[in-house]
Amino acid sequence: MIKHFKVITRNRFTYLFHENDRASHVYIVKKGEFKITKRIMVPKPSFEEEKLNEIYEAPIKANRHNNHLFLRNTTLETTNLSLGIIGQNNFIGIEDVCNGSMYSVSVQCISQTAELISFPRDAFLNIANINSLAWGEILKDSHEKAIKVNCHARRSTKAAQFITHRLDKVKSLI
Repeated sequence: MIKHFKVITRNRFTYLFHENDRASHVYIVKKGEFKITKRIMVPKPSFEEEKLNEIYEAPIKANRHNNHLFLRNTTLETTNLSLGIIGQNNFIGIEDVCNGSMYSVSVQCISQTAELISFPRDAFLNIANINSLAWGEILKDSHEKAIKVNCHARRSTKAAQFITHRLDKVKSLI
């Protein structure tokens, strides 16, 4: 079992892996902290800042710009949602190795230096299958964690949509 472990180090701002990379390893944090992020789509405000400035300068032109300025066709943009910080003695990547073939989040080192224990996907799955009770708990925990991540991402997207909608309403009153 020990032959599968490998100690690796990461420096600040380097990524351990990116979202949608192949889930090839499970990691245990020995020292340091890592930021977990997920890409989500959020609405982009539908007004154009330049035209808004023109209206401030010449309010009489507001009617002419109104149709173009406050369009209800909201476009989406990608942003990174911070899900949390993982520190010492925590697993990273276990839910993705257990539940899928790709990492569902990105993981970036935020400590000056960090140390992790890394072991390959196949070795981890073989070791985990030896003890079926422990494996059941691992699967249960990883499934619950994946559900929490997806719920958090959905709530954040809905909040961004709500804020954008309110911002559009405020801008239409100007």
